[in-house]
Amino acid sequence: MTMIYQVVCDEAGVVRTAVTSNELQEGATEVDREIYADVASRVGRVRLVNGMPIDYEPPPPAPGPIHVYKAPMFRKMTDAEYEAYLQIRAGFPPRLQAIFDAAEYLSSDDEFWPALVAAAEQAYGAERASEILAPSA
Repeated sequence: MTMIYQVVCDEAGVVRTAVTSNELQEGATEVDREIYADVASRVGRVRLVNGMPIDYEPPPPAPGPIHVYKAPMFRKMTDAEYEAYLQIRAGFPPRLQAIFDAAEYLSSDDEFWPALVAAAEQAYGAERASEILAPSA
């Protein structure tokens, strides 16, 4: 039996799997032994372009959501800013007030985040709002 050297690439040509088998696997491309030896240890970091391995640097992972813990957020506020916050909060529906009160932190992936940012920018200005809503460490 002849061993077949093969790779499976994604739509961008990035090698996702390198296998050997006596049958060509579904979705795989046959490569010669030298190319297989080159790419097998670099799965996910090499692309095949016209059958030739090319170094590939995967993009960095997308940043996760911003978390703003409420206690530090309130500490950043002056008394006047906190009074403005209370006025903003009073303008939200009771359900949203309850959600906000129960939350330990605010998260940028929450459906209410855009409304919160808009209200903060309107009340404090964009620069101060970004300081108050800066992520917690």
